[in-house]
Amino acid sequence: MIDFAQARQQAFTQLQQFSCCRVLSPGEISLRKLKEFAEVWVLDSEVFGPDGQVRPLQLLVGLPADFPLVLPTIYLERAYYERLRYLPHVDTAGLVCTYDPETVSVNPADPGGIVRACVAQARRLIEEGLAGTNAADFQQEFIAYWENRYSKKDEVASGLSLAATALPPGPCSLLQLAKPFGGFTLVLPAADAATTLFQEMLQRHGIATEPRPAFHLGELGDVEPPFELGNGTALALVQQHFSNQCAALQQYLKGATTAPLVVFHKLLAGQVRYFGWQHALPQLNRKGFRSGTLSVVEVLTSFDRPRPVLRLSFDTLTTQRLTQRTAGEAPAKEYTLLLAGLGSIGSNLLHYLASFPLQEMRLVDPERLALENIPRHLLGMDYVNSGKAAGLQRYLELQQPLRRVTIREDSISQVAHQDPAYLNECDAIILAIGRSAVEQHLVELQAQGILTRPIFILWVEPYLAGGHFLYFPPGHTVNYSALFEEGYYTYNVVATSEYRKPSNRMLLKEAGCQTSYVPYSQEYVTLFLSRILPELWRLLRAPSSDAWAFTWLGNEEAMLQQGLTKSAFASGMTEGDLFKTKL
Repeated sequence: MIDFAQARQQAFTQLQQFSCCRVLSPGEISLRKLKEFAEVWVLDSEVFGPDGQVRPLQLLVGLPADFPLVLPTIYLERAYYERLRYLPHVDTAGLVCTYDPETVSVNPADPGGIVRACVAQARRLIEEGLAGTNAADFQQEFIAYWENRYSKKDEVASGLSLAATALPPGPCSLLQLAKPFGGFTLVLPAADAATTLFQEMLQRHGIATEPRPAFHLGELGDVEPPFELGNGTALALVQQHFSNQCAALQQYLKGATTAPLVVFHKLLAGQVRYFGWQHALPQLNRKGFRSGTLSVVEVLTSFDRPRPVLRLSFDTLTTQRLTQRTAGEAPAKEYTLLLAGLGSIGSNLLHYLASFPLQEMRLVDPERLALENIPRHLLGMDYVNSGKAAGLQRYLELQQPLRRVTIREDSISQVAHQDPAYLNECDAIILAIGRSAVEQHLVELQAQGILTRPIFILWVEPYLAGGHFLYFPPGHTVNYSALFEEGYYTYNVVATSEYRKPSNRMLLKEAGCQTSYVPYSQEYVTLFLSRILPELWRLLRAPSSDAWAFTWLGNEEAMLQQGLTKSAFASGMTEGDLFKTKL
């Protein structure tokens, strides 16, 4: 077991052999706003300047409570940061970005070596910054420097960009949200279906939008911090880097009736990222000037020249970026799935389905969420007495706002008869309704050619002694009713004789319904779904021409406690087994 205090002491003793250092007191740590660290040291060091002269330096070494399992954090002491700023890899708090903790492994057995390596890397980065040999790194870290606060008056606001490519320079329009969504109130739209989908989703969430005129300058070239801009310096930046846009920008500023918005983009790590600023709407009627004689540009560059602008940094919300940050590559195919039955089985299955590469999710359920449903349901108290379909639509949209989720708050039978295309446009129809008659009817519609997509059916037995998963491809010849003998499923885990006992209060396959007399735990719901999910995924990617039945043996302990016997079919199975039967 690691003694963390001893490891810090060991590292400190080793560091003292090479440098003069001391441990800061709690008051000194608080003054530097570094209270998140278990210990902070101040280290006297030195670096070589570009002229070859040695320059004194003080570094702060912050050690987290779980050091040496993680890296220490290195800061420039404030007085030395003020002398040396601005350097690549050093932010306005003096933080020196030494190593990426996600890509560097540490040796906990050598805490002193870890600290020395981080200090040496900090010194190297500072020396390169002083020499100007890593100035290009400013562009790689542009986002960090643009979002830094350079003074108490300096402000940066976050926006959301739906644009994956560079918009043409010139006037454009942003969306102002009436209330924040995910902390964002300003959205840069794209001219594609994603923007329409996003606005439709906002409307369902009760968030109104209105257009905000803006001006897009184009792509900004190489610039270096600081980026604390006033009206005058912002327009000077335009003059320096976008001289061909100055006249058009002035026309936009002259016609502005709300606070003018100016945006630009940069290509960073192969992705288009948007930034910008907002001018405060200037006062044109000033004492000593006739009304209408002062233009917006004149006021911004003279009277209001030093007034700070509000810098904007747009985070990117595009399918391309979300895919890059998750799977790392575009999926070979995106699926459209329909799920009918959004109770404890269906809603929890949806949690897993949401991780699939989906183009659209279609949800069908006419019921509302009842209070007694919530212990096993994906949704909680906030959704009680609300429609299950609408609640899960909201859940999925908040998880992935650019994924289309549509709902039908009718029974699946009604939807199949009134709008069969809603089912046939999908790659698969998944039923978790737990009602044999309805399932049989849909399988018969498939056999008649009215439904043309594969059908998956799931339900569970009481106490989740068993779980069942059926697959029917289009064109199959299986007689669905033949799978039941006197109403009891042929491949049940619990013996038919147990279902016949009135004292057990079990209703055939309707054990899959969310009714008060069908007990099973959330724990076994998760175990069942995680076991059959790989089979569902395989059949979705490579549909079989044969129909299959999967039987999972679940909670054997509950069966013993309730005195339930296994069926002859399940007699050779043990808990966790999944048995596959060709139908």
